[in-house]
Amino acid sequence: MAHLNFKLLQVLVVVISDDDLYFFSIPNTFGNTSCLRYLRFEGDIFGKLPNCMVKLKHLETLDIGNSYLRLPRVWKSMQLRHLRCTSPLQASNCCSSISPFCLNMYSLPPNNLQTLTLMWMDGKNFEPRLLHRLINLRKLGIKGVSDSTVKILSALSPVPKALEVLKLYFLARPSEQIKLSSYPNIVKLHLNGRMRLNSEAFPPNLVKLTLVGFEVDGHLVAVLKKLPKLRILKMVWCKHMEEKMDLSGDGDSFPQLEFLHIHEPFRLSEVTCRDDVSIPKLKKLLLKDGTSKVRLSEHLAKLRI
Repeated sequence: MAHLNFKLLQVLVVVISDDDLYFFSIPNTFGNTSCLRYLRFEGDIFGKLPNCMVKLKHLETLDIGNSYLRLPRVWKSMQLRHLRCTSPLQASNCCSSISPFCLNMYSLPPNNLQTLTLMWMDGKNFEPRLLHRLINLRKLGIKGVSDSTVKILSALSPVPKALEVLKLYFLARPSEQIKLSSYPNIVKLHLNGRMRLNSEAFPPNLVKLTLVGFEVDGHLVAVLKKLPKLRILKMVWCKHMEEKMDLSGDGDSFPQLEFLHIHEPFRLSEVTCRDDVSIPKLKKLLLKDGTSKVRLSEHLAKLRI
């Protein structure tokens, strides 16, 4: 790669799997590939992307999520649309707080970035003005969600409006009630933590919902039953406040649900559906209950995979 000089190259995927290349580094001549639009590094590649990367003015997709690479602190490519990485982000634009291992979020192109895939932003550095910059953002993940972050996301006017996928990781139970009912474009929602959810917590067009580590009671199940477009529901490592979870309803229980996944439930002994009218479109039920024996009603047992 030291002599890489493919000026017309548009797509490049670099995969390194040999442990002997631990000190593999990316040369500064990499900036000569000025026509690159898609760039992905994968495998045992360590270090920081060189500053010459900012010369890639046509780069639209940068994927370093499956490598050990870090981003430059400043990224001014105005064409960047999709960013996938595991390096931490620094939201503050205060020079004294910028870590050499973090990308300064305010250096990202303000209007073009659409996806931050597999990217967790630290909730304590989360600021409203950041989302106002990334107005076309479609995927967002926030780790360590604070009460102030909940307030930002719960505003009546969605920020950003184009958001389609949202992943929130709560390290502590928030005092604020999250409200995502004003986000019409969110179709995938991933919530990790413990908090009480009502009908306003869910986007109206939600298709896929993943709940991790939640306390599941009759109130929450009743709310989930009413989600009009929910097709995939995953409950992972959830603590069930009642031993029996009844999925039955009054003819409108889970109207579009096709796939139900219950993974390692705690204190759950039975899942039942009393009629064939409820969950009319359910096709598959995946139950991984470890050493416990969760009983299924006859109708649900037929759909278990």
